[in-house]
Amino acid sequence: MFNLFQIIEAKSEKEIQLCVDIRKEVFINEQGVNPIIEIDNIDYKCEHILAFYKNQPVATARLQKISEEKYKVGRMAVKKKHRRYGIGSEILLFIENYLKKKQIKKIELNAQKYVEKFYLKNGFNPVGDEFFEADILHIKMQKNIISPL
Repeated sequence: MFNLFQIIEAKSEKEIQLCVDIRKEVFINEQGVNPIIEIDNIDYKCEHILAFYKNQPVATARLQKISEEKYKVGRMAVKKKHRRYGIGSEILLFIENYLKKKQIKKIELNAQKYVEKFYLKNGFNPVGDEFFEADILHIKMQKNIISPL
């Protein structure tokens, strides 16, 4: 898969729409999440990451600024046929490097419980109790990306 993935910050309206289309496919069509919950009113405030495989959009994530030191990764989705090839880990690495340039110290996310091990493998640690979001069991996870001095 070397050099077959391309990951970018989605900036144009067209690129952001590709991110939304992937989210609709994964969360609404595949997982049955209510469209009203999935397409929310903070998309316009967030930064969007888009991954391509052989020039086809296959994965996305959304970055929400929480504070001067912390961002939240949300709406991370990989199309079903492209899972288990490492694109999710590549997106997380891209996000980590992207946020380090902004001097961000911590990343948090709400992981669907069934993929908790994936996030553990990528350096995230669980925080707090499990909870339901969009009728799916989740766990809050965090990762320090720049060690405090």
